[in-house]
Amino acid sequence: MKLRQSVIDRFNSFNKETDDCINYPILNNDGYGVMQTYVDGKKKHFTMHRVSYQIMHNIDLTAENVICHKCDNPACINPRHLFLGTHEDNMTDKVFKDRQAKGKDNGRYIHGKYTKEKIALKKSVNYIPHTLNRGLSEEKVLEIKQLIKEKSQTLKKISEIVNVNYNTIRDISSGRVYK
Repeated sequence: MKLRQSVIDRFNSFNKETDDCINYPILNNDGYGVMQTYVDGKKKHFTMHRVSYQIMHNIDLTAENVICHKCDNPACINPRHLFLGTHEDNMTDKVFKDRQAKGKDNGRYIHGKYTKEKIALKKSVNYIPHTLNRGLSEEKVLEIKQLIKEKSQTLKKISEIVNVNYNTIRDISSGRVYK
């Protein structure tokens, strides 16, 4: 997409010759520098690192183009810190730099904080993940696993014997929960 002169002028007012990060002052919720202007009477938002790359390399970017940061600073608009890649390139770069979310930041963290009981349980030798979140005691899970291991009953029958939902029994059997 062609950039308006006002967008180019705004970028040029921040751009300078340096090897350091150039942090754009107006950020979106994800920490990327943004600017808005009107195009054909409609408000248009621009992420300034994409504008920077587009101006400095004199190319038109499409929505599929991903502009990645070598510096891992989303507010940075220094064209020397940017490279054109794919979503896969960006994810590979993130993993290579060990910046992917882990632990409670992985997006699957449910309760927002660890309780003292969970921390103590995690430190115990017989820790079974997700036990507290799913409502089954460690003893109940071990009993279910033993019944599954014996293969003398169907999963449906085991769910009736231990009075636990069939889907939970199936998930335990397949290793999806209570690993």
